[in-house]
Amino acid sequence: MRLSEHFTLEEMCYSDTARRNNIRNLAIPPIQKNLGYLCQNLLEPLRKRINLPIIVTSGYRCERLNQLVGGSPRSQHVYGQAADIRVNGLSPEALYLIIKTSGLVYDQLILEETKTAKWVHVSYTKHNRKQNLLYKNGKYTLD
Repeated sequence: MRLSEHFTLEEMCYSDTARRNNIRNLAIPPIQKNLGYLCQNLLEPLRKRINLPIIVTSGYRCERLNQLVGGSPRSQHVYGQAADIRVNGLSPEALYLIIKTSGLVYDQLILEETKTAKWVHVSYTKHNRKQNLLYKNGKYTLD
């Protein structure tokens, strides 16, 4: 099911972790609606702005999957309001800066870093705060 020109429900729900652990990570209609808003209002305009494919590494997460990956119980991923993304050819820092300065509407923009990976988290809700955060060493700081 297509959520916008370049994004599908399948890619927004896909998870290697879910597949490996035999978890059915399926979004119910209200969550599908939120994923549609995220794609139409943030991811699609971003893709058109940068003219490069956006790779969603984590979109919707059912509660079981969210627990398995160590997500917050209040994670916007559980509600279909968030995606972790990357773009081939752009560093996470560059992607973060592009989004931050783009004028696009979002709820949260987080440059996340662990010992093994770095990515950009974006979210979109009905009440967008345009909050910019950095996550490193298990701690969030305002940017």
